[in-house]
Amino acid sequence: MTHEENNLILILDDDIAMCSNIASYLQRQGYTTCQAHDGLDGLDLLFEKHPALAIVDLHMPHLDGHGFLRELRAKGNSTPIIITTGEPDMDSVIDVLQHGAQDFIVKPFNLNDIFFKVEQILDTIRHHRKAELLSELLELHSISSKLAATSDHNEVLDVVFHSCLQAVNSHHGYLMLFDDEQQKLSLVRAVGEYHGAECSSMEHQDEWPEAKWVCIHNRTVYIHNGLCEIPELSEISQRIDGAMIVTPLRAADQVVGVICVEGLAGDQLNGQLGRSLLEILAAQAGTAIKHAGLYHTLNQRISDLNFISDYAEQFVGMVDPEDVLISFLDTIRAYFSVDFLGVLLLKKRFHSFLYWSHCENCSDQIQSVLHESVTCFNDNSSHQITESRVKPLPLLPDFQATRICPSAFEHSHSIPLIWGDFEFGALVLKWERKPDQLENQRKLLRGIINQTRFALTNAKLYSDIKENYLRTIKALAIAVDAKDAYTHGHSENVMRYSEIVARYLKLPENEIERIKNGGLLHDIGKIGIPGYILNKPEPLTDEEFNGVMKTHPTLGANIIKDVPFLQELNPIILYHHENFDGTGYPLGLKGESIPFDARIVHVVDAYEAMTSNRPYRKSLGSAEAVKRLRACSGGQFDPSIVSIFIESMVDANEISLEDSISM
Repeated sequence: MTHEENNLILILDDDIAMCSNIASYLQRQGYTTCQAHDGLDGLDLLFEKHPALAIVDLHMPHLDGHGFLRELRAKGNSTPIIITTGEPDMDSVIDVLQHGAQDFIVKPFNLNDIFFKVEQILDTIRHHRKAELLSELLELHSISSKLAATSDHNEVLDVVFHSCLQAVNSHHGYLMLFDDEQQKLSLVRAVGEYHGAECSSMEHQDEWPEAKWVCIHNRTVYIHNGLCEIPELSEISQRIDGAMIVTPLRAADQVVGVICVEGLAGDQLNGQLGRSLLEILAAQAGTAIKHAGLYHTLNQRISDLNFISDYAEQFVGMVDPEDVLISFLDTIRAYFSVDFLGVLLLKKRFHSFLYWSHCENCSDQIQSVLHESVTCFNDNSSHQITESRVKPLPLLPDFQATRICPSAFEHSHSIPLIWGDFEFGALVLKWERKPDQLENQRKLLRGIINQTRFALTNAKLYSDIKENYLRTIKALAIAVDAKDAYTHGHSENVMRYSEIVARYLKLPENEIERIKNGGLLHDIGKIGIPGYILNKPEPLTDEEFNGVMKTHPTLGANIIKDVPFLQELNPIILYHHENFDGTGYPLGLKGESIPFDARIVHVVDAYEAMTSNRPYRKSLGSAEAVKRLRACSGGQFDPSIVSIFIESMVDANEISLEDSISM
């Protein structure tokens, strides 16, 4: 940093001849001079010309040397002063030195003495200035090294802010960043009391006016003792006690923020040094902040992409749309710091509204968000649903809320879960207060929603394919029953009774669905059994039963083995004729080595067969069927399953209480 050499000397004496002699001599020595013969005029001239040094007579009209010094120092000016006097006394000497005079000389004096004192004082100042400049350069080098050593955005902001305050010895100030896209200033660092929104739109000129002026005009503002060269800032200038510098933080020609420091010393030297140093720091800081911001944005983007990738991986092999949505909601709840979330899920009969909240006693909010989700869906779908068909359910039934429910949420975000022909519902997110990083969160949320869309679409396609397969298999099961006029509807009845038992046991929905479908398809292998055997009115021969009929479980298992989503039905189809005592077929499994689902269908199948008309006998009726089930309990059938079957059928009014206790 360089400063122009100032060689102007002010000579202040009511003796005009003396002034002229001193001025002529100093000019011959290479100095420029200006003169005044009155204390008040001299004070005005000093503030106008800013001399490097002043030679002031102690006794002058209107304002003597004592008063001149007091006025000068009271206004924060540190211009070096040499006092001249023809009547020296110790008290006067002590007084002028105490009030800031650098030296004094007694009249009459040799002009060489004046020159020596001037040179001595200015040489000291030059050395002091060089020391200050060296200190500044070292400080700038240190700050540059710190900025170069980190790419962390917050660390860069800390270094920039504290370095700017320290460089000008200030204890008050603030740092704001400018968002060009959203046209707003955000307060990111501050020391001292400042009144204004932490995030302020550039349109609101009444907030942070000095910062916004600097940001718009890309110029430094200097305010000192209520004075400022910018007319638009005259009102705020009058409220500034001392000095304030507000300078732009630039990266190339782009303003990325502003730095403000207050409470600076008001003298010309320190003020100029402070402004120059601060502007150099601001230039370095702007570039560092820009680069750190880009680095932070890049890292955040990479982090978001990794997060989305990890999120997408969890859907591999997930084929239930509801499981996909539950995972989606859990991710939002954990990652986005929402205070309330709700999702409308469309189903064939009654729809579901899954909700979660940080707040307790929020029944009014639940109904309100349910209404929003239905409205969001209806506004974006060609189909319309009514709230009366929507059932609210907690996402986490055992979750204990920890906050009091607010009267209103400050920010809300609604998203229709609709993609082409796939309409799943709608999502509503709510926050008590608007999130700081809302825009970044929205971008991440869009990425997660896209991955969820793919997973839901795949799950829906899989579900549709599975349903079509099941319809086809069901048609085959009906075709099997149709081969035997006496067993028409047998498979559907076994399916219905199996579902009754599974629901009575309060099994998970996916297990109920498995047992139900297993009941429907348990005899699918009979499609490979000749019709004359199935419809034979008398008992089968040993060869017909053991050589042909007993192969139908294995035939059924082979039929479904290449259908991936029917693989879970294989144990039911293959083992539904295995007896609890090990005398069954095809493998002779025993006890609990027989799959639980197969043991259920075995009991249900036997009951349905006994209560249906067969070619070789009529229906035995419920009472006799129950009696035979009990008689074969522990041998052919699992005793616990027999008891559960009878209890569940009574509970479902399929078997009367009297028939259930027949002995």
